[in-house]
Amino acid sequence: MYAVSLGVMNEGGPAFASKCIKCGKCERHCPQELPIMELLDDVSDDMEGVVTKLVPPIFKTFITFQRYRNGRKAKNL
Repeated sequence: MYAVSLGVMNEGGPAFASKCIKCGKCERHCPQELPIMELLDDVSDDMEGVVTKLVPPIFKTFITFQRYRNGRKAKNL
């Protein structure tokens, strides 16, 4: 499920937890004072792997191909 929620279905790129640059802006603005950078490290360690990083671009390419193929069929009718 984590791989699906990475932005594969929208036009944006994946938002991996490991992409955090640890600038601290999120923690300074968090009204619950959560340790967001530490939590993102935990998510990255637990949920990201080779498969998680390969699936989104492959899936996005497949969706793009299907849209192109279906659009082309509709124009030929």
